[in-house]
Amino acid sequence: MITAFTACSASQVLANLSSSILEATMTSSEAVQNQYSDKDREEADLLEDLLARIALKDQQALQRLYQKISGKLNGIAMKILNDADLSNDALQETFLQIWNNASEYRRDQGEPMAWVTSLLRYRTLDKLKSEKREQKRRDQYEEVQSLFANVSKH
Repeated sequence: MITAFTACSASQVLANLSSSILEATMTSSEAVQNQYSDKDREEADLLEDLLARIALKDQQALQRLYQKISGKLNGIAMKILNDADLSNDALQETFLQIWNNASEYRRDQGEPMAWVTSLLRYRTLDKLKSEKREQKRRDQYEEVQSLFANVSKH
């Protein structure tokens, strides 16, 4: 049966296959778009607009973004850090990074909230590393102090 195909019919089969793949891709893309509610899309559009305004150094846009998402971000930071002061520091550093780097955001690479959350995640991980280093220094200092205390007793 396969040998019965002519060169013309083989190219038609390839064209039909390409068309089917394109339709399936578009359908898949539409499915991804449809998984978000209109409210989610409106929220993402608003965040994207705020980021664009922040890229132009609009302080009111930064303030509005802060009011809109800081509670959620602080909750995420608290889950990671388990410390209110460290969480607040990470949140402040994240918004400073948003202010400085908003022009780097590209919606085609991800949703605005995902971008902002990833910035927060990196800041919280930096805080964790820093805290571990600081705790190690404190432990070493205490160990040295106890060694000196033991030596001076003898």
